[in-house]
Amino acid sequence: MNPPPSDAPVTVEPRTPGNVRLRHVSRKGGVSLKDMLVIFFRHKKKIIFLTLLGLAGGVSVYFQKPIIYQSQAKLLVKYVISRNALDAYESEVGTTTGRYMKATLDAELQILTSWDIFTKVAEIVGPEKILPADAQGKSIVAAAAAIQKNLVVENGRDSQVITLSYSNARADVPTEVLKEFVRQYFIRHLAIHRPGSAIAAANERSDKAKRDMETAEDELMKLQTQLGVTALSEALSSLETQRIKAHEALMLAEAELLAMQANVTALEPATKGSTGKKEPSLTAEPSFADVEAYRTQLLRKESLLAEQNRILQSYTPTSERARNIRERIDAAEAVRLELLKKNPSLIRAGAAGSSVTAGAMPPWEEARSQVPGMSARVDFLKKEAAGLDDRLKVLTSKVPEYERLQRTKKINEDKYTLNQREKDKAMVDEKLDNALDKTDVTLGTDMPNIDIIQQPTVPVLVPDKQTTILALGLPLGGLALGMGLALLIELLLDQSVKRPQEIESSLQLPLMLSIPLLKAPSSTALKARRQLEAGATGEGVVVRGAGEAPVSWDEDHFMRPFADAIRDRLGYYFNHNGLTHKPKLIGLTGFSDDAGTSTLASSLAASFAETVEGRVLFVDLTGGHSESISLEQPPPFPVESHSADGANGVKEQGGDFGVRQQKENLFVAKVPPRNGKTFTPRKLFELLPKFRASSFEYIICDMPPMGTTSPTLAMAGMMDKLLLIVDAGKTSREVIRRGFQELSATRADISTILNKTEENLPSWLQG
Repeated sequence: MNPPPSDAPVTVEPRTPGNVRLRHVSRKGGVSLKDMLVIFFRHKKKIIFLTLLGLAGGVSVYFQKPIIYQSQAKLLVKYVISRNALDAYESEVGTTTGRYMKATLDAELQILTSWDIFTKVAEIVGPEKILPADAQGKSIVAAAAAIQKNLVVENGRDSQVITLSYSNARADVPTEVLKEFVRQYFIRHLAIHRPGSAIAAANERSDKAKRDMETAEDELMKLQTQLGVTALSEALSSLETQRIKAHEALMLAEAELLAMQANVTALEPATKGSTGKKEPSLTAEPSFADVEAYRTQLLRKESLLAEQNRILQSYTPTSERARNIRERIDAAEAVRLELLKKNPSLIRAGAAGSSVTAGAMPPWEEARSQVPGMSARVDFLKKEAAGLDDRLKVLTSKVPEYERLQRTKKINEDKYTLNQREKDKAMVDEKLDNALDKTDVTLGTDMPNIDIIQQPTVPVLVPDKQTTILALGLPLGGLALGMGLALLIELLLDQSVKRPQEIESSLQLPLMLSIPLLKAPSSTALKARRQLEAGATGEGVVVRGAGEAPVSWDEDHFMRPFADAIRDRLGYYFNHNGLTHKPKLIGLTGFSDDAGTSTLASSLAASFAETVEGRVLFVDLTGGHSESISLEQPPPFPVESHSADGANGVKEQGGDFGVRQQKENLFVAKVPPRNGKTFTPRKLFELLPKFRASSFEYIICDMPPMGTTSPTLAMAGMMDKLLLIVDAGKTSREVIRRGFQELSATRADISTILNKTEENLPSWLQG
């Protein structure tokens, strides 16, 4: 037994707003990967049970799957041509590659999966074959629905091949259905892209184009008869050539006439002089060289005149080329005249092939005799050139009309040709329609744009895809359901705090310690331990039976190691912050009656009593501590007082508060309710001076749980340290947050202890 407490008064530092910090509890959201793992391992039993349940269902479904026979066919869509009764031109939809072909194949897939084809196939094959033998109501609609359900139409990416697969429970049905399905698809394809009514429209368009073409031909023939030509362009070209030649000949004749007249004028003075003297005779024959030179100049002049006519058709008379040709013509004429002056007899060599012979006529007379003939030739050429000009003018005026008629004829000919081609194609389409009605697709078809690259195969046994998917989906569904249920419980339904990380990360509260969920020792172990301690008793110590479980005061209680840890941390905290006054008030409270507050408080008081030199007082403010000794019995040790009247310094007036010794340095006090009322904060405030005047080193207060009417909020500010016990898995985050804020408002120095935690992750995932 310890000596009586000292008479020296002990002061307690009053709690002021300056030495207590008001805390604000924040919320922090987000779920990490580790949190997800914790959730799944916490509910692993539910997840495993639902997964096994789904696995059992999947196995049961798999072994009860029906026997299915499947046939497969493949089609190659090379291109698609659409024709209709209104559009006379064909439209190619899609090519061998690109987005247009994709759109084309999408359209063909829609045709393949149309309800019309399903209904037609069901009608031809028969509902009795398609539907199961035990099916009720074997109608065409039900058979079409069965075909739609069991038919799979696939088209690979960037592929022109369409794969058709049909399944049925009967071995003789899939191939028959698939053959008829392909045939009905061809018929439907032609009905949509190449309707049978197109041939009538093509005939009508072809007949109309033929009539228009014949009308244009008649009008063109009438105009040609009127103009007297068969081809206006050729007639214009020939007439233009004749006109040019006529004008060339006219120019040559006029030039020749002028030359003859000039020769007459030039030769007359040679025989008749003004003096009356006899001129020398001009009958001398010119030499052969002179005749050839003279004829050469004549031919050169004619050639230059023809070239001048051609140049003047393209160039103006003032152009450089026109001037050059005139200079060359003048030079040739000058040479000719010079030769003629030297020998006037050369005038007779003007006509090609003529010979120069001596004649009785004088040269000027002979030259003058040729002028009338040349004049007549010039007049004839003028009339001919004028006629050609008039004819060319008439034909040129008819060119627009002639070209219009030719264009009309050409357009109508093109229309007729195109419509005739459309008519031929429509006849082919009609032939295809008639052929498909009686054709077996297994023998081939005449479809030009769609080929059957694989005929419907012999049916083979295949697993039922839906049954297989269901068998695989049930275990996965059970797993997903279990995981979803776990997430639903943890994230929505159950908002309680279960791990220390949630206190620190989500609520950001100061956490002193986390106490795991422990089970009490078995009765066999307790009995063996108590047999060893059966005879060890001491004064003031209560000894329990060998088979009784240890209480929180005992050293072998399962809570003692955690109480010792809390004791050490509180001691360090008081020393570090310079709290040396006596006694130090430590309060423990929670949010429920079964949070373990009383057990931890009594074990903490016993732990302090074993290590400190002073005395420790445990005060039960809840009025219901199961291990407090009844205060109706007199205490085994008198409690010294420092009051003036020598009475019990810590005994409340009225006798409802007493202290008795539980162990050597441990004293317990219980405050029972009076008149049905719990202990009030006012009474604790009145007792504080008496506690301060006592010799206790620590006073551990087991305070009522937090609640709407709990007096703990009023008493929390009187404690040097308040330990807030959170029952893991039973207290929600919102309750903790609100309670902590309310306690912080009283300027209480709070630390949190999470009790009854469970570690759900395996050891290799912890860290």
